[in-house]
Amino acid sequence: MKQDSKHPDVFDISKAVIELLPRELRDQIYTYVIGVSRGRTTICDGKLPHYLRSICNTMQSHHSFWNPISLHNYIDPSRVDKRMALEIVENYYATTTFYYDYHELYLMHKFLTVDCFGLNLQPADFVRSIEIVLDEAYKCRCNAKALLFHKLLPEQDCSPETAIQECFYQLFRLKANFVRIKVILYDVRGLRNVKSQQELLMILHPILCELDRKGHHVVLEIFSAWGSEWSLEGFSEMSLEHLLQITR
Repeated sequence: MKQDSKHPDVFDISKAVIELLPRELRDQIYTYVIGVSRGRTTICDGKLPHYLRSICNTMQSHHSFWNPISLHNYIDPSRVDKRMALEIVENYYATTTFYYDYHELYLMHKFLTVDCFGLNLQPADFVRSIEIVLDEAYKCRCNAKALLFHKLLPEQDCSPETAIQECFYQLFRLKANFVRIKVILYDVRGLRNVKSQQELLMILHPILCELDRKGHHVVLEIFSAWGSEWSLEGFSEMSLEHLLQITR
């Protein structure tokens, strides 16, 4: 690998770190260096055609996850040993909580399958923490239209309910033995729209149960403007009837 002549010391240091330090210690270094100001990463792209983005006013063109400026210098193979670049990206996926707003949940497939760093690594192999926020607008057709646009759903079956199922099915791509998956039902106006919440739970229950059976830590929370109202886990042992009863 050709080194950057302006940064030979950096390349040599990265190579020494790889060769002299154990992986556990290297991961601690990576977490500190790239994680101090990172926090939670919102998955967004901002590349949908305007006529799709404008379907609901909550879809915004945010800074794209697929342009991770903060990581460029850390994974540039002309500056750091390629083995270090690979480990940094693995660490980034494994130690970051990736957050989805419902209206951009269609990006789940792209996020988990696209090698955006060009290092032949699939995010689905390393991700350990995902948060998804849903609200009473979950029937908005933005996800269905986006999935159709990207040819991820057949045109004859593009209801909002089918769209949300398809988005959540992408979680089965996760390869890690233990992933923290938090689903938050957000009560925007504090009115506890029970009917809407229960319809949503009927869609999600079988998916959450299967994820729980696979060994993932699945948590369901209801949040309002005043904070968390309740939190549930252990879905593999919870019937749909029981879930609906305790959330009334």
